[in-house]
Amino acid sequence: MMRLFFTFLTLIFFTSFTGSADAATSITKTGAKAYYENCKSRPDPNMSANTQDHLCACTAAQMMKNMKVEEVQAMSLQNEQGRAATNKMIVEVYAPCMNHPAKELYLKNCLENPQTSSIAKDVNATCECMSDRVAQYLKEDGPKVFEGILSRNPNIADPMAALSEDPAFTAFAQKQVVSCIQ
Repeated sequence: MMRLFFTFLTLIFFTSFTGSADAATSITKTGAKAYYENCKSRPDPNMSANTQDHLCACTAAQMMKNMKVEEVQAMSLQNEQGRAATNKMIVEVYAPCMNHPAKELYLKNCLENPQTSSIAKDVNATCECMSDRVAQYLKEDGPKVFEGILSRNPNIADPMAALSEDPAFTAFAQKQVVSCIQ
């Protein structure tokens, strides 16, 4: 899902910032706006347009704050430098922004899970509660969560898939369902 974002992000910066750049070239508002517009223009079937807009806006702002042009360009490299840049992007750009897409995904998965209705009297309230807690946790501790995921699997490409597949985060989300049962 978000692997495309990385690809398009890298392409934008390769084409937008050509020539010899000084070390540690800041990402400009123009570069971040170009990323945002490109991100928004590529619908992700796994999230609503509103959630994607939140994600695109948040990641554009985090990118300006936490990344340099050279780091974004390095993400396309198939070596240690490229992996380090990608992991930085995951922790410092995507992780602080994952609360909206995670809330939407975990709410949808909870509502569609037949087991939820067998354990909860009020499925909607239980799933809303759980997804709110997941989103709040990621809003507060997203970078730490992704640092942990990367320590267990340093080669992830899609932050949302990594979150959904991570045993520690899955256990956390399941505990939230149990604590929210109504």
